[in-house]
Amino acid sequence: MHELARAEKRPSDTAFEPGNHVTASGVKRGILANVPSRLTFPLLIPRRSTFRAVVALAEPASGGVRFRVGMSDDRRFEPLSQITLDATADGGRSAELSADLSAYAGWKWSVFYQPDRWIWRLVLSTDALSAVPTQAIWSEPRIEARVADAHEYTRRVMARRARERQ
Repeated sequence: MHELARAEKRPSDTAFEPGNHVTASGVKRGILANVPSRLTFPLLIPRRSTFRAVVALAEPASGGVRFRVGMSDDRRFEPLSQITLDATADGGRSAELSADLSAYAGWKWSVFYQPDRWIWRLVLSTDALSAVPTQAIWSEPRIEARVADAHEYTRRVMARRARERQ
């Protein structure tokens, strides 16, 4: 949630509303997004990490929405996980969406770029499965990692920000 301000938002900033949202499992901190939409977060990824969020359709919902998580390196998009919720069939229930991010963490050997400076882009997108406009909720979006991996991540982020200030 604290990276939302730095995210690339499509179609625009007005398509996303951070705050507390009511889902089937209660009130959760999250992002209310118009459908279709895409959020792209430039991030250093901690080792052995997983993206997790509870996704739901906003009330009143109609039609279906496909939630997708993927990674981009500015050259290609790699889909990681997806789930489809249909207001008619599912009644707008919420579901957990997770994706293993381990392959995008740490050093990557390459002739073409400096691996310690490479930033992946975590892409969260929603697609409408019908022509009916609706809104979707990404509740409690987060990246989970072990404590030691999170400390390494923090050191890498601080070093990167120091380089950017120079």
